[in-house]
Amino acid sequence: MSDTEEANTCNICTTTSDDRPLKRCAKCRTQWYCSRECQKADWKSHKRICSKIAALSTPDPDDDKKSKKVYLPPTNLDVQIAMPFHELDKRTWLYNRPKEDVYKLLIDVYRLRMDDNLVYMDKRTPYSLYAGAENAREGFVKFLRRIDKKRSTRALLPMWWSAENSKACLKYGMKDGWSSFAKKVDTELIIEHYRMPTLPTQMRLFAELIYGCAPSGGTALHMIQLMMKRET
Repeated sequence: MSDTEEANTCNICTTTSDDRPLKRCAKCRTQWYCSRECQKADWKSHKRICSKIAALSTPDPDDDKKSKKVYLPPTNLDVQIAMPFHELDKRTWLYNRPKEDVYKLLIDVYRLRMDDNLVYMDKRTPYSLYAGAENAREGFVKFLRRIDKKRSTRALLPMWWSAENSKACLKYGMKDGWSSFAKKVDTELIIEHYRMPTLPTQMRLFAELIYGCAPSGGTALHMIQLMMKRET
């Protein structure tokens, strides 16, 4: 672990850098910890993606051979949002994106949440692939209905969203390819596909806005404010 910065939070106990100095993983430099104990506790899950995240970056030749990284350009989205955590704070994370990007992200938010339910809570959500469904279409239908159920969650969708877009999104998930309802995703696959190390965090926070809590029943929404500080 190396380097101490402000406005970060421990990946395990959520201690912030306002409480005590944090250090980050020396290899991928994206995960922060308040102690070696917390880093060791996280290693079982983090080791699956640590090398992958590190491989997405290249050394900055102008950084005098220090460990600063320059990440390769994100991919597989037509539009990149400059400050996504600011958009999460405003509840406009899906706004100002083309329709196909919105469809992709909604499907992945749902699929990652289903994976998190199993990984963190050993829960096989009904109508999901983890509960034995042939595809996740029915589970995703319930996901869209949950969004549409309340004005507060319905407002998370772009202003142009309609019943026709719900149908188009379902049709999009029935195709072969990355967004297929017949395929699972996890943190590692999301990072590999989009080349965006923070995208799984964005997706989890967006899912929490929809479900009202994290898979564990707690909340991680304080992360939005912490990540916003890193964007400015």
